[in-house]
Amino acid sequence: MEKKIIGRLLTVVGLLLLGALAAPVWATEEVPGGPPVPVALCGTALPGPGSFYLTADLLVVPGTTCLAPGNGVTINLNGHSIRGDITGAIGTGSVGIGGTNNVTIKGPGIIHDVDTCISLGTYALLENVLVYGCWGTDGITLGHASKCVECRVHNAKTTTEAFGIVMGDGCLLESSIVETSDNGAKVGQDCKVWDLVVDDVLHRGLVVGGGTSVARTVISHYHDGPGLDYTACGAIDPVNGTTLGCQDSSNSVGPNDAGVPGIADGVAPVITDCATNNTSVKYVPTTPPLQCGLGL
Repeated sequence: MEKKIIGRLLTVVGLLLLGALAAPVWATEEVPGGPPVPVALCGTALPGPGSFYLTADLLVVPGTTCLAPGNGVTINLNGHSIRGDITGAIGTGSVGIGGTNNVTIKGPGIIHDVDTCISLGTYALLENVLVYGCWGTDGITLGHASKCVECRVHNAKTTTEAFGIVMGDGCLLESSIVETSDNGAKVGQDCKVWDLVVDDVLHRGLVVGGGTSVARTVISHYHDGPGLDYTACGAIDPVNGTTLGCQDSSNSVGPNDAGVPGIADGVAPVITDCATNNTSVKYVPTTPPLQCGLGL
C-alpha cells in the first residue's frame, strides 16, 4: 500500500514538473502589460508598460508619428519595416518611432524615408536596427543612460549637418555603423564607445564628452573632420572639480581630404594605450605628457 501511494505521489510530481516546463513563460510569470500585442498599422496605441510586435510593414502618413511607445514599452520589429513617403514628401514632420523613457526597440527591422527615424528618451535600448533616409533630424537620438547595439545608420543628411547617432550621458554605443551621412556619432559624458565604424561622412566622425572611453573604433573617409574629437574631454566634473579626461584604446582614424588633424584633443587629457593609428602614424595625445615614451 505504501509503495502504491509513493508511486502515485511521484507520478503527480512528475506531471506537475512537465506542465511547468511545457508552459509558456508569459503564462507562468507576471509580465507587465500581459503577453506581447500584435501591431499591423501606424498610429496604434502603445501604452506602457507593455510588449508589442510588428506583424506587417508599416507606412507612415506624412506629418504623423507611426509608433509612439509609452514609458516601459518594448517593441519587436520582427523583421519588418517602417517607411515614410519614398516619393519625396520630406519636411512634413513624419516620425518613425518617437517615444518617452525606458523604451526598448529590438530588431531585425528597418526604419526609413522619414524626417525623424528614431527619437527616444532616457534608458532606451536599441538593438539590431537599420535606419536610412532620415532627412529632418539626426538618424537615431537616445537620451541619457541609453544603449545602442548593432545600430546601423545610412544617409542621415539635413541642412543643419545631422549626426547618424546622438546619445546622452552614461551611454553605451557598441558594434554599430554610420555611413554616408553629414556626421558620424556624438555621445555625452561618461559613455563607452566600442567597435564603432564610421565611413564616408562629410564632417566629423565621432565627437565624445568628458569621461568617455573609445576602443576598437574605425573612422575613415571623412571630409573636413576631425575624425575623432576629444576636445570636450577637458570638461570639469561639477561634483568633485576634477578634469574628466577620456580613454583611448586601439582605434584607427584615417586621413581626411581637407588637411585638418585626424584626432583633435587640444589640451584635453586623453589616456591612451598608444595603439591608436592616426592617419598612418601613432597617436600621441597633447596631454598628459610622457605617454607612449614621448614628452612634450
